[in-house]
Amino acid sequence: MLRGKGKESEEFEAERKEKWILLATIMGFTIIVAGSLDLLAQGIPLGFIIPILNKPASVSTIIYHISIIVIGIYIGFIGLRELFVEKRFSVEFLMAVAALGATYLDYLFEGATVLFLYSLSEYFEDYIEDRARKTVEKLSEFMPEEAIVTDNGSEKTMKVSEVQPGMMLLVKSGERIPLDGFVINGASYVDQSLVTGESNPIQKNAGDKVYAGTLNLSGILNIDVTGTIGDTLVSRIVKLVIESRKRKASIEGLVDRFARFYVPIIIGLAAFTSIVVPIIVRGSVDIWIYRSLMLLVIACPSAFVISVPATIFTAVTFAARKGVVIKGGIYVEKMAKVKTITFDKTGTLTLGMPVVHEVQSVSELDPKILQYAAALERFSNHPTAQAIIRRAAEQGLAFDKLDVRDVEEIPGKGIVGFVNDAHVVVGNMELMQKYECNCEKIMRFYEVERHTAVCISVNKVGEASVCLMDSVRKDAADAVEALKRAGIKTAMLTGDKRDS
Repeated sequence: MLRGKGKESEEFEAERKEKWILLATIMGFTIIVAGSLDLLAQGIPLGFIIPILNKPASVSTIIYHISIIVIGIYIGFIGLRELFVEKRFSVEFLMAVAALGATYLDYLFEGATVLFLYSLSEYFEDYIEDRARKTVEKLSEFMPEEAIVTDNGSEKTMKVSEVQPGMMLLVKSGERIPLDGFVINGASYVDQSLVTGESNPIQKNAGDKVYAGTLNLSGILNIDVTGTIGDTLVSRIVKLVIESRKRKASIEGLVDRFARFYVPIIIGLAAFTSIVVPIIVRGSVDIWIYRSLMLLVIACPSAFVISVPATIFTAVTFAARKGVVIKGGIYVEKMAKVKTITFDKTGTLTLGMPVVHEVQSVSELDPKILQYAAALERFSNHPTAQAIIRRAAEQGLAFDKLDVRDVEEIPGKGIVGFVNDAHVVVGNMELMQKYECNCEKIMRFYEVERHTAVCISVNKVGEASVCLMDSVRKDAADAVEALKRAGIKTAMLTGDKRDS
């Protein structure tokens, strides 16, 4: 349902973009070919006079006239349609009249250039609107097609579009959550980076809110559905982005408002110049028609109309290459008013991937302790587990060859199991106390640790305290410093201790 929504609109937008880039290509080709012929071969004269225009024919003039007249009339027709349907003058009409007037005055290169730049600016504007929409609509690709619905102990598979609020879903480890809802039973870590940008998995227990499209990493969750597929957070994000395309930057809105008054004024002045002025001054009508066309060409606001979408196009495209999605031109403009920027720490200022900084123990650490911990952590997807596994691999410990059984992961606390018949617990101090582990040897390391600390217990004796840290991105300090130089204040959101 989500994927199909707006398909017809997508096709229309694609056709519109193709149309404008085709017109820009034709005019660009015209300018290059005809201009080159004029420069290198005097246009290649054909030896006859063009009827109606009464001008010497050449290959270049024929190319110019055909392209400008056909495309100018087409763009002018768009302007006339807005005039009759929406009862307002548009800049398209003035552009077309200016280009056709320049052609009549034998300013062929100028007329072609006006149409080329205008077609290109329209393509830029459509591209800006379309790019963010397509980027965000990719979210729907992560939405499951089917969901497992439970009813009185039985399970059945249904299409997600048929699931209604109040139904119970079963989501297993490694599956994406089909719909928004609340956890009724179970506990697990959920990767919500798709919708929140948070790189670290979030622990979900009974009563917690979960979102469609997010990934269940560890346990089994029973979820009470709170809305249909059209009510999910992902659907609302896509809808907001699509709607935001209507919100032009105020400078773009200024162009539209400007055209409503400017175009009829210029058209009126041109008409006055060609019709009334000859009567007043008793001059030649041909001369004043010529001068009215000159007025139209000179008054054409091509630079103003073209510069705005071109500038925003450049900003949006450059940002997209850096991984930043900007929903519309209005947001590019609003960034100039930003006074303070608040950063999320994990995954934004840092890499979002914890690494083992230090493994502390009272005496020299037996490599077997880290080896046992890594063997157990192989059964977890938590970033802390992956960090311990990487440290063991760096030390060349063969943890993958050990016998591991009876593994139980306790979300938010750690993991427990037997490794080579030794009872191993890896987690926080609360988990150690639950399994009555003697942690006197490592308690002082754990209590004074300013960063994330994980304890390792073997046969109910605390043997080591692992210090984990998240590395700061190389360009984070430079970015913050650049913002401060620009007069923008910065703040950081984190759950860490102040002194860490």
